[in-house]
Amino acid sequence: MAKPYTEYAGNGCHVHISLQDEIGNNVFGENEAVLLNAIAGVLAHLEDSMAIFAPNANSYRRLQPNMFVPLHATWGWDNRTVAVRIPASGTEDKRIEHRLSGADVNPYLTVAVLLASIIDGIDNQLTPPALSKVMQHY
Repeated sequence: MAKPYTEYAGNGCHVHISLQDEIGNNVFGENEAVLLNAIAGVLAHLEDSMAIFAPNANSYRRLQPNMFVPLHATWGWDNRTVAVRIPASGTEDKRIEHRLSGADVNPYLTVAVLLASIIDGIDNQLTPPALSKVMQHY
């Protein structure tokens, strides 16, 4: 369940995605423009993908302030309050962390939506919105 107890934070299904070229180099680590395009693609499709990311009525109980879950289509560097986080890492392990999905998702559909969103962002050279100015510490 995404939110079995009302007084506690719910259960998320965070998905980490990196991208390698044909010789094994991390594309996100070596090309920040591609990373930003991928982030923009994920954010552009979040609203339309909510039926996948939150498939049950209980899924939405998890989406509340101060419950360690993102509430808006935001992104940030090593910021645990945003929907798309870029964890602090080196070039070789740079990745996107999708933090919106709950524990009740179908992981195959979730990954398929995220990969399609990333491809759209890269192919169409989408630009992400400004970094989230909200910085909460949990």
